[in-house]
Amino acid sequence: MKHKRMNEKKKEEKLNTFGNKTKIDQNEIIFSPEKKMNEAFYLLDGFIEVINRETCVSRLVGPGEFFGDRSIFESDVIYAEALTPVHLIRIDGENFNRLLYSDANLAMDITASLSKHHLFLTNKQNVLSQVKELFSHMKKRYPIKFLLKSQKKKGRNGSVCCSN
Repeated sequence: MKHKRMNEKKKEEKLNTFGNKTKIDQNEIIFSPEKKMNEAFYLLDGFIEVINRETCVSRLVGPGEFFGDRSIFESDVIYAEALTPVHLIRIDGENFNRLLYSDANLAMDITASLSKHHLFLTNKQNVLSQVKELFSHMKKRYPIKFLLKSQKKKGRNGSVCCSN
């Protein structure tokens, strides 16, 4: 456990050299089809939800995870919203390319994480995939209120949430 924390600390230090720490308020849209960003994000604390507004499939992202809207995964239906106040590191496209050449393992880690989110959100979900996602979040000890949250949200605070 201590070794993992040291690795997370080193990862954060490395990411700080390529990105900018940013605070985002609860319910703020981080990216959407209308607010496209060629950026990757590393969540330091708080929780965000990445949502496919066409299918209402959502994925919870917590501290220590990457998410983003890199141009290769750009979508007309996926957006990210802060469920709590969050602190994150933004890595723009230019700095991501610099990171790619300076630390291929970290760049691969980011790209793999973005790919997993994108595949989960764009593939048809079944009961097994939803149960696996729930257990994954439970293993990470995410707060139960986020795990039980309804997938369909109805127009809260003017967000671009799913609607019927």
